[in-house]
Amino acid sequence: MSVLNTSILVISFVISGSFLSGSVKAFAGVPKENSFSKRATISDFIKVVQEKNSSYTASIKKIKALNNKSYDSSLLFIPELYSSIEWRQDRGPRLNIAFQGDQSETTEFNLGVRQKTRFGLDASLSFRSFRERFQGRPTNFFPLNDYYTNNFVLNLEQSLLRNSFGKQNRLIEEQNLATNYYEALIEEKNAIDVLVKAQKAYWNFAVNKKILSILKQSAERAKAILDYNKKRSGRGVVDVGEVLQAKAGYLQRKLEVEESKDSLTLFEKDYRSFIEDQDVSLSIEAPSTEFVLNLKIPDLSKKSLSVVTQEQSIKALKYKNEAFIDGAKPELKIFGNLTTGAIQEGFSDATGDAFSTDLPVTTLGLNLSIPLAFGKVNKILKGYREEVVSSEISLKRLLIDDKLLKDKQLTSFKDLKSRLSFVTELEIAQKKKLEHEKRLQKNGRSTTYQVLLFEQDYLAAQVANLRLRSEIMNLYVDFYNFSRLKDFL
Repeated sequence: MSVLNTSILVISFVISGSFLSGSVKAFAGVPKENSFSKRATISDFIKVVQEKNSSYTASIKKIKALNNKSYDSSLLFIPELYSSIEWRQDRGPRLNIAFQGDQSETTEFNLGVRQKTRFGLDASLSFRSFRERFQGRPTNFFPLNDYYTNNFVLNLEQSLLRNSFGKQNRLIEEQNLATNYYEALIEEKNAIDVLVKAQKAYWNFAVNKKILSILKQSAERAKAILDYNKKRSGRGVVDVGEVLQAKAGYLQRKLEVEESKDSLTLFEKDYRSFIEDQDVSLSIEAPSTEFVLNLKIPDLSKKSLSVVTQEQSIKALKYKNEAFIDGAKPELKIFGNLTTGAIQEGFSDATGDAFSTDLPVTTLGLNLSIPLAFGKVNKILKGYREEVVSSEISLKRLLIDDKLLKDKQLTSFKDLKSRLSFVTELEIAQKKKLEHEKRLQKNGRSTTYQVLLFEQDYLAAQVANLRLRSEIMNLYVDFYNFSRLKDFL
């Protein structure tokens, strides 16, 4: 019980405390050694998501609620104060007025404490005061026509079969805690999903914004080539074909810019959907090649949150199954009662004498009840067992899928980083090739077509580099799904 309860408290503290504080360590769901804390833009974005995103805040509030609800299981075992008061007047017909009087009036008051224990004992200690008054009854036979009967009563009841020594009570308590923890894990997973998707939206928007900037620069260079060839054509240095070639290249760059703008609009909408506040304005920054290449593979040796959640679901089902099995047993209880009391004319005298144990009333007994719906009970038990078996099979499949996905992502991560190193070298080579070709063109030793072709090669290398960085960051953020929030703080 304490382990489950503590776990729920840990989740609540980790998410609502550390994450809501906007810690820069938690900006992107990566381990401490890879924290991008010096780049304030992403951490600012995540902080805004934590504050503004309704899905995230709903999960945090649900975890807090589950944390508070985890205490409801213990309510079964807390002491309870109870009391009652009753007044009754009887003016009905009498068989013998001489002995019963013509009317009677009674007042009864009860006050006590009772408690269920974890070992199956139900106990109560109470005080009972009963006042009875008769009218019309002869005092020579009955000197007391107004008197108090006060008692102190101790009741004990112990379960022996069903809920044997509190087994069912403890199972129900464990089941409630396990179910609460299971629901808290689901909300933790929901919170993680929001942060992961938000970070992907950030990187996609940042990278595509950078791509648009590169395309605009390329369009400016194409415009410069067009203007240069127009001047040379005006002087009769080059053929008009060179101008047409340059114009086609420039229009192609402009088309790419417009297409990139349209795509960027969609990425921005996705990015802003996680903020849910159009008035918030944040700067964004694409990850550098150096930063991406220096990313290290996080520790993925622990169970993923999906596996932990499924295991907790099975645990809750098993508690429920065992509680039902115990509840289907015959009920056998041993009970005992000890009552001390006194009858006096005054309340104080009756109460004082009730403390005496010289003449107590003692009761011992057994209660037995046996459920007769054997067929239905057996079917229900079979259903519970099949549900547990089904969940365990699903867990086995989940473990296999989890390992396959983890291995696949690790392989992809290494391959993409290797490809990024190659593309980075290619981009440098393409840039040098383009600059060399431009110098040749100015000296009349190359054509516009060749320059535009090399410009296209360089642009493709730049875009490929950025897209690879985005893909690697998205894949790296996915590693977050294989761990817990507290592991990344």
